[in-house]
Amino acid sequence: MADAARYRWAPPSAALAVGAAQRYTSRSGIKLRRGTMGNLLIIILNFLVQVIQVYIFIVLASVVFSWLIAFGVVNPYNPTVRSIYQAISALTEPALRPIRRALPDLGAVDISPIVLLLVLMYLVVPIITQFLIPQIIGLSL
Repeated sequence: MADAARYRWAPPSAALAVGAAQRYTSRSGIKLRRGTMGNLLIIILNFLVQVIQVYIFIVLASVVFSWLIAFGVVNPYNPTVRSIYQAISALTEPALRPIRRALPDLGAVDISPIVLLLVLMYLVVPIITQFLIPQIIGLSL
């Protein structure tokens, strides 16, 4: 019987999920059952939080880059600078455009990145980390 268990095959994705869940539980000190659906959900939610945190840095880079262009520190006609600015704008504009439409016109001042950063940092991330993950741990899926 021990030989059959030793040669049992598991798909690589399952092994990765179990390994990641074990690393997460060892770092956080939370005891979860092995191989449960809750582990996979926690991994996905933690990955989502990490992606949101990277997106926060991209929004900050967009703000700083727009200031550098506006004050003439960086030449917007340089192809490298233009491609970086277009890439950053392509990542941030879909989230900023609806906020700009909802906010009143303040002239040359654009506060939509501030609103987006506040929403991400004080609503989305805390809801995931302080509400969803503890609920999943409590359900023991």
